[in-house]
Amino acid sequence: MCRIPRVVFLNPWDRFIGPNRYLLEILRHNSDLAVDAVVVFAEANGALEDYRRLGCHIEVWPEIGLIHPRLTVQSAKECLLTHSAGLFKIVRRLRSLGPDLVVSNSEILWIGGMAARVVKIPHVQIFHGILSEYRLHGKPRVWRGYLRFLSMWSKCFVAVSETLASVIVSGGMPAEKVRVVQNPIPLESLESQLSNQTTLELDTVLKDRYPILVCAGQIFPVKGQDLLLEALPTIKRRYPEVLCIFAGRLGSGAGVDDTEDFYSQLERRVDELNLRASVIFLGDTEHLDILFKRAHVSVQPSRMESFCRVVAEALLHGTPVVAFAVGAIPEVAGPGALLVSPGNVQGLADAVIDTLENPKEAQKRVREGRAHVEKSFDAARVAKRFHDLVLQVASRSLEEKKVRSSGELLV
Repeated sequence: MCRIPRVVFLNPWDRFIGPNRYLLEILRHNSDLAVDAVVVFAEANGALEDYRRLGCHIEVWPEIGLIHPRLTVQSAKECLLTHSAGLFKIVRRLRSLGPDLVVSNSEILWIGGMAARVVKIPHVQIFHGILSEYRLHGKPRVWRGYLRFLSMWSKCFVAVSETLASVIVSGGMPAEKVRVVQNPIPLESLESQLSNQTTLELDTVLKDRYPILVCAGQIFPVKGQDLLLEALPTIKRRYPEVLCIFAGRLGSGAGVDDTEDFYSQLERRVDELNLRASVIFLGDTEHLDILFKRAHVSVQPSRMESFCRVVAEALLHGTPVVAFAVGAIPEVAGPGALLVSPGNVQGLADAVIDTLENPKEAQKRVREGRAHVEKSFDAARVAKRFHDLVLQVASRSLEEKKVRSSGELLV
C-alpha cells in the first residue's frame, strides 16, 4: 500500500484512562496517520480537543460504549441492543466513511470487530488489560473460549506488554495474530512538564514530613490500595511521621467491582489502624510529577498489571519504586524496582523500609530503571512500531482483495 491508510479508531475512554493516553501518544508521533484518522468516542468528553489538535476527525457514537460483564438483566439488555440495532448503525457509518482499517482501543469492545467483519474491513484489537484473565483465573476453558470468540473478528491483536502477549497466547490466541506495541512514554514532555511546575497546593502538608510515600492509580480493588494500608503500621513503627499519599480518582463503578464500597472500606480501615494522620486520599491530580519528585518511595501494591505506566514515570522522575512482582511490573521496571512476592504485606513493608535505609542502593536501581525505560518505551520508537503494523495489516488486506478479485474475474 503506497498511501497512508485511513483508520477509524474506536476509543471508548476519557482523558484520565491509560488506554486513551496510549492512543493519543501513538497518534501524536504519527502525524500522517492522525490527519486522516477518525477517532470515535462513546460520549463527548475533555479528550476530544486533544485529538482535534492533532488533526483527527472526531465523531461520537454511543454504540461503542463499553458493556461490562455483569450478570444483570440491565447488562443483558444493553448487550442485546448494542449488538443488534447498534451494530447496524456502526456498519452503516463505516460504509459511509470507507476506511482501510478499524482499530478498537479496548479488549472488551467486541462490536468494532463485528462491524468491520460485516463490511469486510480489517480490524485490529488493542489489548490493554488482562482483567478478564484475572477474573477467570482457574477457569481456563472459559478464558480460552473468550479468546477464541475475539479471534473471530480481528486480523491482529496488539498487546501493550510482552507479559500481556504471553498471557493471551498461553490462553489460546494464535501466536501469529498477536503483536506487541508497548505503552509509549513521552520522555521529553515528562521532563519539560517537571521543569515547568514549581508549586503544589500540598506544600504545607508535605513540609517536614518524612518519609513520603506515593501510591498512584485509580482507587480500585485490583490496584491493591488495601494491601498498602495493611503494611503502613509496620512502616509507621519505624517512621512515626510517615505520610502515604494515594493519588488517583475513584475507579468506575460500572464494572464488576463495587468501587464505592471498596473506598468506604479503605476509609474505615484507616481509622481502625489509627492512620488518619498518616494517609491522604488526594483524588485525581495534575501534579503527579511533583509528587513523585517529592516522594521518597513510590509504592505499587497492585494485584495485577498489564503494563503500569506510573512505575515508569516514577523512575523517570528519580523516585525509588517498591512493588509486588505481578503482571508486567517486572517487565516495565526492569532492574529499577525492589520487587516483593505478590500479596506479601510484611514483605512490602520491609521493602519500603529497606529502600529508605539504603538510599545508595535505591538510587542505583533508579538509574538502571530509568535507562531501561528510556531504551524500551520511548514514545517515538514505540509509535513507529504501531505505524509499521498498521501499514502491514492494511497492505495485506489490499493484496488479499486483489487476489480474490482476480479469482472472480477468472471464473
